[in-house]
This record gives sequence, structure tokens and C-alpha cells, in this order.
Amino acid sequence: MALLEAQHLATDDIILFLVTGETAGFGSLAEIGFALCQAVTSSRYFVFLIEPTVDPDPEADPVLAKESLRARALVRAHLSLNTLPNVFVCETRQQMLDVSLALHRGLGLLRSARSI
Repeated sequence: MALLEAQHLATDDIILFLVTGETAGFGSLAEIGFALCQAVTSSRYFVFLIEPTVDPDPEADPVLAKESLRARALVRAHLSLNTLPNVFVCETRQQMLDVSLALHRGLGLLRSARSI
């Protein structure tokens, strides 16, 4: 699974990063830094959504949840300062869907224009 995700991260035109509150999300949060490095030198598009909270789970480790909240806040703060034209930071899943569909349509139009 990790290899497949890495291949998509390396080749897809539109990369969606959704970090939900269902997990601590440390791996995904770390990957965001790698993705931003790629965004600097790429014409591909990156769409991020980091849910700010971790869903309460009575069996979850409270220290892990607290650290996840801190990591999420830090990454969200860095993303809020984004000035890259190919990076989009969303606040809701609906916004992420709308942005990704608009990008997909736009890329389709560009491909069509190239074939004229």
C-alpha cells in the first residue's frame, strides 16, 4: 500500500491529502512536508485538508491524541502561509471536493486545448 501511495504522489496531476480526525495522522502529516517540497518544483496540484480535531475514542491514548492535536495545529499554521499557486488548503470536505473537481475540469480543458 505504501509503495502505491508513493507512486501516486510522484506521478498524479492532482494530489489530495485528507487527514481526518479518525486517526492520529502522524504519517500523513509528515508526508505533507514532502508533498510541499514537490509542489515547489512541480506543475502538479496539491489539495490539503487537515481536520483540526481528533475524534474522541475512549480507548485511545490521551497523550497520542494531544500530540496529534499539536502536530495538526503546527502543519495547519504552516499551510495557512502558503503562497504557491498549485497548493490549495481547504477547511471542509465539501470544499476539498469542489476544488478537486474544478482542478480536474481545468486540466481536462488544458489537455483538450493541447490537442487542437
